[in-house]
Amino acid sequence: MMFLSGKEIMPLHWKLSDDSFPPEDFGIVSRMLNVKWDRIAPASNASHTVVLRPLKAGYFNFTSATVSYLAQAGGQVV
Repeated sequence: MMFLSGKEIMPLHWKLSDDSFPPEDFGIVSRMLNVKWDRIAPASNASHTVVLRPLKAGYFNFTSATVSYLAQAGGQVV
C-alpha cells in the first residue's frame, strides 16, 4: 500500500514494478506485477494485491517492488 501524506502536492504517473518473482518459478493467478496509476490524490492511498502460485518447491529471495512517479507535471521521474 502507498500512502500520500501531502495535502497540496499530487504527483503524477505512478508506476509500481515487481521483478522479484521469476516466471519460471511463479505463476500469476490474479492481477499483475507491474501497474500504473495516473494520479493518487493528496492524503489518500492506493493498494494493489497480486496472487501468485509457486510452480516448484524451494527457497526464494524476495525483494521489494519499485515505485516511481513524477513529482510534478513536466518534472523528473522520482
